[in-house]
Amino acid sequence: QWLIKPNPTNGIIYVLPTANSGIQNKKILKILDSNGLEVYSEELTLYNGTWNSINLQNLKSGLYILILDNEARKIVIEK
Repeated sequence: QWLIKPNPTNGIIYVLPTANSGIQNKKILKILDSNGLEVYSEELTLYNGTWNSINLQNLKSGLYILILDNEARKIVIEK
């Protein structure tokens, strides 16, 4: 379980793991474009109660799918 903000975003997003995620976890974050192609991937070390910033400013405006810990969320980048 995790939270993401803001959505829509201008390219910087913040990910917050919830209490069920464990105290410290290494996770692979993937971003897919609307065609299902992977456009971003990063290994994150997530800590409960700590927002982690992700810079996606190199991506174009549009709809993307963020996958983290087998959970998928839609995000919108607006520039």
